[in-house]
Amino acid sequence: MFEFELGEIEKEFGAEQGLILNFRALDIIRPVILKNNGIELEDVLWIFEDSTDALKSAVAIRNTMKEYNETHHDPKDHIGVSGYGVHSGEILFFEGTDIHWGDPVNTSSKLGQDLAEDGDILVMPCIYNNCKNSGYFQKLIFT
Repeated sequence: MFEFELGEIEKEFGAEQGLILNFRALDIIRPVILKNNGIELEDVLWIFEDSTDALKSAVAIRNTMKEYNETHHDPKDHIGVSGYGVHSGEILFFEGTDIHWGDPVNTSSKLGQDLAEDGDILVMPCIYNNCKNSGYFQKLIFT
């Protein structure tokens, strides 16, 4: 789970600009997450069969948003992301609805939306261990 930081944009440039950037950001990141086998439950909540795919998506989104912001110099076009939270476990959800509950939803929300700052990627130990065992961390370079 992640969180767009558009509050300052909305204060300075209005709610309409915030909505424009929200939809633009979703258009930018959706293909990135789909490439990593993500399933969209909400705009900012995606699930994955493999936690390595979830972490790859978080890194790819962060890099994609950084590239976007580097090429859009007008402050009203800047899209911030507070951070990303990744957790694993069982959830209850009803396909085609916005009904989904479970510890992974709550914990990833706290990590990515409440605790993360400046694009931090926060993961639970189970995610770290799974990705470490898969060799993903050896390939990962944080920029």
